Order: sequence, then structure tokens, then C-alpha cells
Amino acid sequence: MIIVGKRIRTLDKHLASIRKRTRVVIGLSDPSRFRNRLRRIGFSTNLTVGETILPPPEFGPVSEFNAEGTYEIHRDRRKETCYRQVVWRWQEWRGRYDRVERSKIVDVPYKRYPRTFIPPPGIELTVATGATGDTIIATPSIEFTTSKTRDLLHRINLFLEIFGECSILTERLQHIFRAALRRLNWRI
Repeated sequence: MIIVGKRIRTLDKHLASIRKRTRVVIGLSDPSRFRNRLRRIGFSTNLTVGETILPPPEFGPVSEFNAEGTYEIHRDRRKETCYRQVVWRWQEWRGRYDRVERSKIVDVPYKRYPRTFIPPPGIELTVATGATGDTIIATPSIEFTTSKTRDLLHRINLFLEIFGECSILTERLQHIFRAALRRLNWRI
């Protein structure tokens, strides 16, 4: 099953045909179409099987969260005092005509809402061999359950942000095909 786009918000319509508790892998088939993008990520030009790399945060907000994490700002709490360091510079007169530039580091207090750091997921991309022997770019496998919906959604959005498409594969790196629908509406 291939998902194409910039971002998805829910898994309902995209993964409706996959049974719960199935282990899935998010991957990219035929990575030769994205050679420049793969080089920007840090892969070698010949894509050796086993190469694993954490995508840099330069592609957008999803890859930035994947590499660096984020902060949850608690606006429902009282503000707290924090400090930032600033370099202060000034001219010091020494005698009638001599001036010397001086500087020092000063802690400047300011108020802000409390924050909680959310650690980065750190999803790494790996070059692997698919079930048919073709080269693919894949993430580690994840179980498709309701508790892991957010992780699965993050992996799909990471691929969509970097490549614009992704494939849903089984744990054995076989493609999952969406079953053709046959509507059997009744006439009364």
C-alpha cells in the first residue's frame, strides 16, 4: 500500500485494511528516484545494504522533532523565572584619549511558562533488501495497535515530509495491497 502526499493526520482511511497487532514497516520502494535527497540525508551513492542514518532536521517540522525533540509549553500554569546569558560590551575610558572595549557575560532574568521536554523519537532509516530482492529504505518494524498509533503516524509523516511518499510493508518487507472493494448494496 502506497501513501502519497505531504502529511496525514489520521490512520483511519489509510490503514483500514490492515488487521490490528500486525507488525508493519514503513518503507520507500525504488529509492533510486530520490538520489539527491538520499545524499542530502547522508547515505552513500551506492546504497549499501545495512547503512543506517538518522535524518537531519533540515527537511521540516517532523524531521526536526525526530532529531531534536520539542517542548510542551504549559500555559495553564504560572510563569516561572528563567535566565539567559547575554554578552554586555562597553567602552572604558583610560585617561584622556585611551578607550578600551570591555565585556562580560551577564544572566538576564525573564518570565516564561513552564516547559516539559519531549524527547525525540530518533527513527533511523536503513537500506534493506525487499522480499523480491529490490533495494528499499525502511524503518524498524512496529506493531499496528491503538497504543502505537502516534508512533506509526510519525513514521509515515517522516517519509512523506522527506520523500513525498511511503509504502506500508509487512515485517518480511512484502508489500501490503489494499483489497478491491465490491459493494453489495441491497435493493428493497
